Amino acid sequence: MTAEQNLLLHIVRLSMQGQTLQQLPEEALQIQWDSFLMEARYQGVLLGVCEVLAPVQERIPEQVRNTYWKRASATMVTGMREAYNQAELVGVLENAGYPYVIIKGEASQAYYANPSARQM
Repeated sequence: MTAEQNLLLHIVRLSMQGQTLQQLPEEALQIQWDSFLMEARYQGVLLGVCEVLAPVQERIPEQVRNTYWKRASATMVTGMREAYNQAELVGVLENAGYPYVIIKGEASQAYYANPSARQM
């Protein structure tokens, strides 16, 4: 595994434990931050990674940091919007007396005639 992948796993573990970094590990000083943060974004963990890195963010190149912190903020806003829309939908369904279950990801593919054609 690359240094970026190792650091990402370490930071994801810290995020899941609700911890932050107070000091960057020595190996983190040599990583390609753009590649690291891009991988975090692709893996869907950018927001948590940014939270863990917040105390040491000045060690990340400013241009890279600004780009990915903006993306993390946009991710948070999108999540809030989706949560609001979901709560609104749940309210409508409950008030109408309809039973419901919200299924996301692979679990929902069974409800499509052609699962591979469903929109992501």
